[in-house]
Amino acid sequence: MKSLSVLIVIAAIMGLTVERVSNIYQRSIVSSLQTTPTINGFSPTTGAPGTNVTITGSGFISPSAVRFNGTDAAFTVNSTTEIVAVVPVTATTGLITVVTSGGTATSLFNFVLPPTYSVSGRIADAGNNPLVGVTVTFDLDFQGTMNTTSTTTDSAGNYVSGNLGCQNRVIVTPSRTGAAFTPVAMSFVNTGCLSGTSTANFTGTLLVSSSSLQLSQSTYTVSEATPSLVVTVTRTGVTSSTASVDYKTTDTDTFTVGCSDKVNNMGGAFGRCDFATSADTLIFAPGDTSKTFSVPIINDSFAEGNETFSVVLSNASGAPIGPTSTALITITDNETVDGPNPIFTTPFFVRQHYLDFLSREPEPGEPWTAVLNNCSDVNNNPLCDRLTVSAAFFGSPEFQLKGYFVYRFYKLAFNRLPLYSEFVLDMRAVTGLTPAEVFQKKAAFSNAFVHRTEFIAPYGGLTNAQYVSALMDRYSLTQITTPDPATPDGTNKVTLTTAQLTTQLTAGTLTRAQVLRAIADSDQVATLEFNRAFVAMQYYGYLRRTPESAGYNSWLAYLTAHPTDSRTMVNGFMNSNEYRLRFGPP
Repeated sequence: MKSLSVLIVIAAIMGLTVERVSNIYQRSIVSSLQTTPTINGFSPTTGAPGTNVTITGSGFISPSAVRFNGTDAAFTVNSTTEIVAVVPVTATTGLITVVTSGGTATSLFNFVLPPTYSVSGRIADAGNNPLVGVTVTFDLDFQGTMNTTSTTTDSAGNYVSGNLGCQNRVIVTPSRTGAAFTPVAMSFVNTGCLSGTSTANFTGTLLVSSSSLQLSQSTYTVSEATPSLVVTVTRTGVTSSTASVDYKTTDTDTFTVGCSDKVNNMGGAFGRCDFATSADTLIFAPGDTSKTFSVPIINDSFAEGNETFSVVLSNASGAPIGPTSTALITITDNETVDGPNPIFTTPFFVRQHYLDFLSREPEPGEPWTAVLNNCSDVNNNPLCDRLTVSAAFFGSPEFQLKGYFVYRFYKLAFNRLPLYSEFVLDMRAVTGLTPAEVFQKKAAFSNAFVHRTEFIAPYGGLTNAQYVSALMDRYSLTQITTPDPATPDGTNKVTLTTAQLTTQLTAGTLTRAQVLRAIADSDQVATLEFNRAFVAMQYYGYLRRTPESAGYNSWLAYLTAHPTDSRTMVNGFMNSNEYRLRFGPP
């Protein structure tokens, strides 16, 4: 009470009453207790309504309100430094505030509510009768992180996905034993987050058939040292007609776990580390009862234990898929301790380049092993070393026929790079055992591309003239020099103007798929996109992932400034730790 006594003495000198001095003293005490609150942070930083958010800071003395972007939230005070609040149902992305008698604390950063996105639709037969119990699968892709969820149609043939959150790409695929669907699947893509709602309707056809297509067994085991696993698909029952079925490998890779991480991969085998992603269509001619396909196995040097992935059948035609539509593949490890990285050996190095850049196994007698074996210095002789051999795969006619071909479709149609998950499957789609098979698959790819949902959205409602102009204007072109659309894989080239393309399209001598391919295959587009594709392929091939913007733009700027020095860029990727760690210690 010494402070009050001193005030009373001072008051007497100043002529103030004792009562007045007492009031001043009490207000100073109350003011000292009213600490201004502060928010230091909160966790998690994003979440849906109902999420518990822990807010840390100071001065949380008897708070009267906690708000998310102005919306009041229920909360519990754990201490003067911690509050747990529940994200309200009507909250939106914005700052968090805590109100006390000492003032209002405001967070430095927004709390982010994930965008709401859903897909709904109806599945019926050609007579508009609902198809009940159809499984609708949603393959989700956010920046390379893949997830899958599914639902089924109700008694009216309707389905709703529920909130799928922030996704760059969603593929919707219906399936039911004994039925085929048109379209086979629908995809929705956005470089940012998809938002709002999308509609995906399908028409189903019940297959009247006593035959079925299925995997010959539901589990396979293969040693890591075995070059490839052979999988058999059988057809039983009636085999007098043509039938087909798609297959593809699937894994649990989220692209957040490195190939060298033996703990967080949770026993999963990844397509960029342990096997080569495989997908294609098997055609059963009349009388065929079985078909096989191979999945290349990558013999890395990590002692990582046994790992698993799956093979899945889908999109059957001519016969339904039988009960064994999925097989679990186990790769048995052949190391007890980590060994030397095999990428430094010529056979492994060459084979991996075929798998990564050409989507196939090396042909017997391939030339590159001999080049390296006869090179005076495989690490530093620009005439024949590993960098030179590696760069040659991008420049090879085969890659131009396949990988660069696929790349140009995305840049021309959508003005964006393909996602890795798109590129690896599309490149497999145009891979064949013979040139004739490759040409046939390229034609099929072109025809199917214009039926993709992402393509129909901007181009489906355009007139023929608008359609041609939209594609030509992408590169400010008025005419193109391109392989003759009638024989697009031949050597004869023609020059076509915007008007000529429009006239032939209107006359029916060209289809929209042929126009798209003619522009994508033109000398002009090939020249303009060469460096961009070269950089992108470093990511797709070496790192097996979608390019990040900063790194991609940096390398593109370098290659543009030094057009004769692609060797530096190839070296940056081929000798990076990220590439080497796909196969063993760096």
